Amino acid sequence: MIVFTITNNITDEVWVGTTRDSSAERWEQYKEAMAAGASHAFYKDLRDFGVKSFTLDDFAVADSREELKDLVEEAMDTYDGKSLSGVKTTLTKEEIAKVRAMEASVIESSLSKAAAAAAEEEAKPEQPALRIPNKQRLTAPSLVSKPQKAASAPRKPIPKPSGNRSFGASASTATGINGRPLAKKAKAADKLASGRTGSAAKERSIKEAIAAEKAARESEAAKRALEQADEMKAILARLDSRGSTLKKK
Repeated sequence: MIVFTITNNITDEVWVGTTRDSSAERWEQYKEAMAAGASHAFYKDLRDFGVKSFTLDDFAVADSREELKDLVEEAMDTYDGKSLSGVKTTLTKEEIAKVRAMEASVIESSLSKAAAAAAEEEAKPEQPALRIPNKQRLTAPSLVSKPQKAASAPRKPIPKPSGNRSFGASASTATGINGRPLAKKAKAADKLASGRTGSAAKERSIKEAIAAEKAARESEAAKRALEQADEMKAILARLDSRGSTLKKK
């Protein structure tokens, strides 16, 4: 059998215990019982200072009960220790009932928080639709108004054909009837169509992103609630499958 010590690194108090198998396995049992709500001064220290403030060490190995007794007394005298004899790693019926009630409370609280978060998201106002700036609100009359104003201006005389025939051909090709380039109308129309289409696509993209983010938050809250419930159930299952420490000796 093994004699081991668990030292509180903050207070320098030393707990002395024994086990048949592994001190590391017994330490894990102590931590699980503490998390499940077991009551003892040792478990209170674990909760108050945190398990990271304690160090586990093997003191000695005994080949008989008489040697085990002597080694325990030696460890107690050496460290002025406290005995872990009688500290159970299983829970009583009352403690199990208390833990199960705590488990139900944790699950209910997690689900309530998830529902509250979902309700809060539902209560938020929808994202306002994007408005097209005034500069982009072009209408058909505004596109034809410029040629009309240009038409009211005095026309430039069309030069008579001369010896260089390429001049007349170049002028007729570069300008329309009213003297302005015809290609600019097509460019303005293209700009109007692309501006309206782009704004609608942005608005639809924003709404889809908001809906996806809301669904992700609700899914994460429900996942955390289920993980907490599964963790508590696993601890209870391990505790129920063990006997008390005294019965093992």
